[in-house]
Formats: sequence, C-alpha cells, structure tokens
Amino acid sequence: DKTVCNGDAGCVWFDTTLSCGDSPCLKHCGEPECSADTGNKCVWAGAYCEKKELCKYTNATACDADTDCEFRDGVCKDKKCKHATEQGCVADPDLCAWNNIDGTCAEIPCNWDNADQCVLDTKCRWKPLVPKCEPRLCQYPNQTACETTEPGLCLWENVTSTCVTAPCKEYQSELECHQDDSCEWTTTCVPKYCERYGQDENACNSDTQCMYDASRLKCVTKDCGAFQNDTCRCQKDPDCFWDKGTCKTGKNGECPTLDIVLVVDGSASMSQTFG
Repeated sequence: DKTVCNGDAGCVWFDTTLSCGDSPCLKHCGEPECSADTGNKCVWAGAYCEKKELCKYTNATACDADTDCEFRDGVCKDKKCKHATEQGCVADPDLCAWNNIDGTCAEIPCNWDNADQCVLDTKCRWKPLVPKCEPRLCQYPNQTACETTEPGLCLWENVTSTCVTAPCKEYQSELECHQDDSCEWTTTCVPKYCERYGQDENACNSDTQCMYDASRLKCVTKDCGAFQNDTCRCQKDPDCFWDKGTCKTGKNGECPTLDIVLVVDGSASMSQTFG
C-alpha cells in the first residue's frame, strides 16, 4: 500500500516498479552526506540517515509553502498525484491523470459524484442529463487567451474580469439545449432572440420585443404580465394594455368587443305565395 509505505521513515514508494522499498537515505552513513542529499529529502536522525517526515505542519501557510504538501480537509497532507512517471500516475488510487504534452501528473478534475459538490467547485459544471460533473469550459486567465484560443466559444466578461462560455455554446445536443430556457435549437444551440443582449439593460429595453428582467439580471422576451404591479409601465408600453386590473399583451387589445351582425337575403323566399 503506497500510503503505508510512505508513512514509514525507512521506506519509499517507487513509481517505476509500483512497489515499496528501502529509502535511498539509509545508505548514507554520515551526517554531511545525509544532509547533502536534498533530492531524496534526507535528514540526519542522530545515529542514522532517514527520509524527512513530510507534511506534518500544523498550519496551512507552512504546509502550502512545501511543494510536496497541501492543506486539505483541515490537515496538512502529502500532495496528491505527485508522480514523475505515467505508470505511477495512473496507478495512484487518488484518481490521477497523466498529461502526455508536458509530462506531468495531476488529479483528475471535477471528480464529484453529485450536483451539490460539483457546483460548489468553481472550475466545474454539472451536466444533469448524463449525469456527470466535468470541467467548466473557457478557464482562461486573461482576455487575450480567452478571445483568441477558442473564438466564438469563449467571451471575456469585463465586469468580473473572467472568461466565460458564450451563451448556449456549451450545449452539444438538442436535448441539452432545451433544458435551458434561454436557448433554442436551430442546427446548433443558440440564444433566443432577446437573450442575446445578456445583461445590457439599455440595449434590451430599446428593443420593442424585449424587456430586462432585473430579478434574473438578463434580457428576456417581453411579457406584459410581468407589469402586474406597475400600471404606469404597462400603459406606457405600446405592446401592452391595462384591462380590469391586469396588464395584457397584444396590440389592439383595448378595442371594444364587437357584435357581429349577419344579414341574410330573404327576397327569394318572400316571393312565394302563402295561405
């Protein structure tokens, strides 16, 4: 067991053979050569050389300052996925992934099994139809990378200085697309007409087909029913009318109900002789 092995001061885990063996520090017989072996993190224990007892710091600052450690769950622990070889990386029970491009091992991102944990991780998104937690798109650190690496997919949000996914672009199927009431499916998933204005309130309200929903902070299709508590706003909008305490949608809605009169030509029947 890797954890048990590394917990023994005289042992070390070897990624190349996926086995536990004697620590290289044990071969040093004197303090000078022991202390000089920083690569294997050796320390002189008074009468013999052993590997340094890692990640026993009591506070987060000291823990995170050590490149072999990380402060996790309120305790200083060995950093996950610290492997120099692909073999050791993929065999790690902590679920690690090997990056062939830069030759590094890292923890598999967004390895959450439920929506609550997933959405709390700012680097992840929850896909309810799968269901699955996966890395959020467009995690670029600056505007240049955001706008040039994947043009059309990613947008730079000036208000928050973050890179975000363009509206509806993250959905690859029609079923996924229809789960978001801001999107509609053509040949791809695209924002509905008014939703394209996003949080631009002035542009939204300038379009007669749209209205800005302050509660959801976005532009939506105009619905006069939303003006139920605002008689003035209702009467000012040319597409709405106030009727018996209710704001309704529809042009010519204020026109009175018409009686329909049918006129039937009865001259032919009246020409007959009666009696």
